[in-house]
This record gives sequence, C-alpha cells and structure tokens, in this order.
Amino acid sequence: MSILKKITLSWPNMTAFVAAIFLVLATGLPIFIVLSHLLVPIGPVWQHLASTVLSGYVLHSILLVIGVTGCAMAIAIPAAWLVAIYDFPGARWLRWGLLAPTAVPAYIAAYAYTDFLQFAGPLQQALRDATGWRHGDYWFPQIRSLGGAIIVMTLVFYPYIYLFARTAFEEQGHRLLIVARTLGHGPFTAFWRIALPAIRPALAAGAALVAMETLADFATVDFFAIPTFTTGIYRTWFNLGQPLAAARLSGYLVIFALILLIIERSSRQHQRFSLRPGSEKQQQSIRLSQSQGWAACIACLIPIIGGFIIPVLLLVELAFQTPFAGILQDLPVLIGDTLKLAGLAATLTTMVALLATGLISRLHPIRSLLVRLSGLGYAVPGTVLAVGILIPAGYLDQQFGVGTLSGSIFLLLFAYVVRFVSVAHEGLEAGMQRLSPSLFQAAKMLGAGLGRRWFLIKLPLLAPTIITTILLVALDTIKELPATLILRPFNWETLAVRVYRYAGDERLREAAPAALCMIGLGFLSVLIITKAAGSKN
Repeated sequence: MSILKKITLSWPNMTAFVAAIFLVLATGLPIFIVLSHLLVPIGPVWQHLASTVLSGYVLHSILLVIGVTGCAMAIAIPAAWLVAIYDFPGARWLRWGLLAPTAVPAYIAAYAYTDFLQFAGPLQQALRDATGWRHGDYWFPQIRSLGGAIIVMTLVFYPYIYLFARTAFEEQGHRLLIVARTLGHGPFTAFWRIALPAIRPALAAGAALVAMETLADFATVDFFAIPTFTTGIYRTWFNLGQPLAAARLSGYLVIFALILLIIERSSRQHQRFSLRPGSEKQQQSIRLSQSQGWAACIACLIPIIGGFIIPVLLLVELAFQTPFAGILQDLPVLIGDTLKLAGLAATLTTMVALLATGLISRLHPIRSLLVRLSGLGYAVPGTVLAVGILIPAGYLDQQFGVGTLSGSIFLLLFAYVVRFVSVAHEGLEAGMQRLSPSLFQAAKMLGAGLGRRWFLIKLPLLAPTIITTILLVALDTIKELPATLILRPFNWETLAVRVYRYAGDERLREAAPAALCMIGLGFLSVLIITKAAGSKN
C-alpha cells in the first residue's frame, strides 16, 4: 500500500519529467542532427566550398548582423525614449504605430523598394526625364547591395528593440530623471549616463532578437544576391545536390547563433536593476514645447513611414497596375490555405508551450535548462531546421520504402513548432507571472487537484494571454518563408511562397496583391495584440 501511495504521489512529477524529456528531444532533434554533421567526413565538395565561398558567407553574415543591429538600435532607442517619457502631438498614436513595420516581412519591403529605386524604376526614370541624363551620366545608390539590405532589414526589425526599450523606459518612469536633475544634469546627460545604462538588459534581449532575425533571413539576401549562410545552405542542397555539405554549413550557422545567444546572456548576467512596478503610471509625461513636440513627432514618424507606409503605398501602386482577373482567381484560396496553416501551427505551438509552462515548471532544479533547450529553435534559421528535418525524414522514407514523410504537412507543422515554441512560451510565462499565487494555493487547500486547478482557474485566467500568443505565433508563421519553401507539400502554396516565387521571376506586379494580403493579416494581428497589451496595462 505504501509503495502504491508513493507511486501515486510521484505521478505528477513523473509526468512532468517525461514531458520535459520528450519536449527537449523533439525540439532539439533537428539541431542535434545538423550539429552531428560537423563530424561527418564529406570529401572534396566541402573543400571546394571552404576554399571559395565559405569566407564570404561568414563575412557577409557578420556584417549584416552588426549593421542591422546597430542601425536598429539607433532608431529604436530614441523613439522609445520619446514616447515613454515625453508628451507631444501624436505621442499616443505613435506609441503603437512604431510597431506597424512588424507586419511587413523584410523580403516584401525589399521587393517594394527595389522596384521603386532600381534603374528602370519610377524614381530614376523621373530623374532622367527631368535632367536628360542617360546611363552612366549620374551616380545613384544601388539598392541591391549589402548596404541596401541593411537599410531594408533595419526598417522592419527595429520594433523588436523598440518594444523592449519602451517597456524598460516606462518602468523607470521619471525617478531617474529627477535624480539626475537634482545632481545638476540636463535631459541628454540623464538619458545617456543614467537611463540608457539602466535598460541594458532589455536592449540586449531586443538586440539578440534582431540579430537572430537577420541571421534567419533568406528571401531578402537571396533577392539582393548577397552570399550569406542561409542562401549558401539552400543553394548547396537544391542547386548543387549536396545535402551533407548543406548540413555542415547549417552546423556552422547553428554555432554562430549559439554564440550570439551566449553573448546576450552574458551581457545581462550581472545587470540587475530594482524598479517598483506600477509607480510610473502615477506620473505624468513631460510636456514638450510646441517646436520640440513637432520635432519629436517627425522623428518618430520617419521609421513608420520608411518601414510601413512607403512599402504599402508602393505595393498598392503595383497592384493597381496588374490585371486582377487571373490573380484574384486563386487568391482567396491562397489566403484560406495560409490562414489554416497558420492557425493550426499556432494552436499546436501554444499547446506545446502550455505543456512547457505547466508541467516542466514543476521540475524546479532543471526548469531553466529545459526551457532554454526547448527554445533554441527560434535562434536557428528556417533553412537550418529544414535541413535538420529533411535528413532523418529522407532516411525513414528510404528505410520503409514509402516516400510520404518528406514533403508532408506534418514535417512543416513540426518545423513551425520547433521554430516558434520559444515565442509562445515567453508569452505564456509572462501571463503566468501576472496571476496571483494565492488563488492556486487556496484551490489546493480546498482539495482541487492539479488538473482542476489548471482547467478551472489557470486556463480561464490565461485566456487573453493564450489568444495573444496564438496571434503572435500565427503572425510569425505567415511571414516564415525558408522552412515553408523547403518543407511544403507538392503543389501547396502560402502567401509567402507565392510572393517569393513571383518576385524571383521579376514579376513584382503579380506578387503585389499577395504581399498586401500578408501585410494586412500581419497588421491586423499587431492591432489586436497591441489592444490586448494596452488593456492589461
């Protein structure tokens, strides 16, 4: 009887342990497979890649990460400081408007700006008509370049840093400014020497996200013909037909991403600042003068115009230049398939994240390690995950003699779950931290078991957070291209694949309607998420 009692009492912990092991093994399998190919002998193909293109992949990837992250911080930090501390015309609208570029995938912004700024585009054509110049008579910056890629990615990636920085500045409130003024320092000195160092942990987290998104980008650098790790992996596998060499390239990219994560973690390790939550809400924003207010408004409008308004207007113009009959014929079906896939992937990912948040949280000694291991997929580009998934899928197909696993919707959903479970987990964990522990302690004292506490108390209270998490993952799924492009079933298209396929054939006008649909779905998700976040505050 005592043995049976011990087994019964240990059942929740045993269930949590099994779930944790399963979660880590499932989400880490593609990464482990990719890393294992670093030790597999490949032969002359790898020697050729190492002696010709590998250094270019490394150099361009590093330059992109440094350039995009640095420029994004230069845009996001001042904007976050202005909307968090000061009151000026349009500040309330700009507070969420600065998040709008999140709805625009980087490759779609690249397509729009390229069509507008290239030699045959309307801007240079108008310049030649006005001046009578011809080709070679004038200099114009080349959009399809490393610098162009940095600018385009910066315009759509800066909101990741902006959101972290704005939240951190709002938590500071005006206490640090008051201290700085009592010591005789002006606003700029207070910002530079006090407020900015105090939000270094938040900046490190936002910068890490921007760096990961830059590393994971495939379509933008492919369209701009910039040799990076992601384009090299795709071409090595599908153009050269060398999966082992592509796996080794993927392994080096995983190491690159892990190094960035380690740098980010170490930079925040000894940064701890005690701020009293909620006290900043009792303080009024500092009112700027009329001239200063309009200058702040214009400064915050510039990134919105560059990252959202201009790409949307350019795509609208391209869409109206295209006969709609043939395009709109299958566009509703394309939207429906994209939404079904995004909804299914977001639901599955959120369920896995709930498992991680609930059951794994019972294993306190190893909780942090398990969460980090299960969330490594977000630090790995979609091309790497596709390689790590296709290799075992192809092996299983060969062993069982049935070629149905590769190119199935199951593999695509699995890739989405691995890629975005960390996003879902972070959102759910933040929602859990807002719940009062006394509710669950009272329910436990009244005899409610773990299952009843979850289904009758936690899940209803977490419902807004769960909905927001589903929308976040769905938004990322809609924008995800590399994994979708490689793992999708035959004749299955999403909006992202359609846009990429048309743009790759230089059919930007035909790609515009699908691109606008993607932006519309993303913008709607951003509005709902922002509204939900505002209601919580």
